[in-house]
Amino acid sequence: MSSPQAQPFDLLLDLEQRYRRRGEGGADAQQSGEVIAGRLVLRCGPWFLSLTMDQVAEIMPLPRYTRVPGVRAWLLGIANLRGRVITVVDLGHFLRGEASRRTAASRIIVAESEEWRYGLLVDEVIGLRHFSDDAVKPPGPALDSVVRPYVMAVLQGEGKEWLAFNINTLLKNEKFLDASV
Repeated sequence: MSSPQAQPFDLLLDLEQRYRRRGEGGADAQQSGEVIAGRLVLRCGPWFLSLTMDQVAEIMPLPRYTRVPGVRAWLLGIANLRGRVITVVDLGHFLRGEASRRTAASRIIVAESEEWRYGLLVDEVIGLRHFSDDAVKPPGPALDSVVRPYVMAVLQGEGKEWLAFNINTLLKNEKFLDASV
């Protein structure tokens, strides 16, 4: 005998329950540790970064932008995002001094400071990951000095080191705020 067809809402509830069970001790969580809330993970140049969701206002493809004269090369320009102006920055170029390659996977992470909105160009957004508190390590001495000021911790998972990147620290950095040449 066939069962009645599941309703879309029931499917969503089932997905949510499975997601919560997985986060509460499933394959991605370590048995002994508390699970850290989901983090957005992405790649920017040689680094795998992780961001807390409260640092991210939006994720979007690279928009059309207008160049601004007299600014550093890493400040790509300004763009209109639903009637609001955002400053578009090549995050990889800012950090390592060399322009990022733009591909179909490239994305803009929209972040807000108290006064401004920034669109940070990254190589790709990988997705959402959960880490156990046992996976959190302090940044080691081998961490690249250009990214070190923005890294609060190193999260280990999936055979990688994910750098817990703090966008708020970046947005307050004097070098970042002074983009004029």
